[in-house]
Amino acid sequence: MKSIFFDSQVTYDEFDAPIYDRPSSAADLRSVFASFIANGVFITPSTNLQVTIGSGLQVVAAAGKCWINGAFGYTTSDTNLTLTTADGTNPRIDRVVARLDLNTDVRSIDLYVVDGTAAASPVAPALTQTATVYEIGLADVLVPANATSILQSNITDLRQNEDYCGVVHAAFDQVDTADLFAQFQAAFDEWFADLEDYWDGTDFGALQTAIATHASQHSTGGTDPIAAADIGAAAASHNHAYADLTGVAAASHNHAVTDLSGVAKSAQGIRITVQSTAPTSPAINDLWVWDS
Repeated sequence: MKSIFFDSQVTYDEFDAPIYDRPSSAADLRSVFASFIANGVFITPSTNLQVTIGSGLQVVAAAGKCWINGAFGYTTSDTNLTLTTADGTNPRIDRVVARLDLNTDVRSIDLYVVDGTAAASPVAPALTQTATVYEIGLADVLVPANATSILQSNITDLRQNEDYCGVVHAAFDQVDTADLFAQFQAAFDEWFADLEDYWDGTDFGALQTAIATHASQHSTGGTDPIAAADIGAAAASHNHAYADLTGVAAASHNHAVTDLSGVAKSAQGIRITVQSTAPTSPAINDLWVWDS
């Protein structure tokens, strides 16, 4: 493993040239920066490296900043870029790019136009993205057949499209959860398949039957009715209408006068009356005897 940002111990060769035992290169620093900052253009101002029409077959890339694989590029003024002469028969699509070039004779980030191929249905050229040359796309420019100038409607802004460019942001915001999601999905599919087998099989039918039987046994009048004590309920005083009682035979019984609602208690004593007809409205304490 290579590690950087350590102080070197300096020794000297036979010509007194210093030798550092912990040297760090520009490539090392780019690797560190690229681990934290993702490629793209900076989001502010919104015109950062925006491509617009220029004069004739020219387009203009606005002043701005970009970040490519740990390297920083910027321009403080607009850049005019000239397009190749239009094809006489077919249109083509050119692509404006910011290019990191690590070749020894270049070692920079700069702006370029990559020519497309003229065709009846043209497509933009692919971005070059290798270890030595790495491009991000700023705009696609449609060059109509025989065109001598470009309309703004011919320009497609690619800066917000992460497939081609995107905006600079913290690289760790982009968490690749594909593998983790695949594991969760596989576990869920296995669980759901087992559940489907259960719900569609005889086990679930047996469960339904058991529930129905249990409910029937513990309902009123069932073979195993639930008592108040079984559910933690205390018995309380309550009334039942005679008509609501099933299996209870009527029997001789007595009621105290005070238990009879709607019947007023009268003066004590019994009055005996004998007559030949039944009374129409006897008093409570009257005993009527009649000769039929």
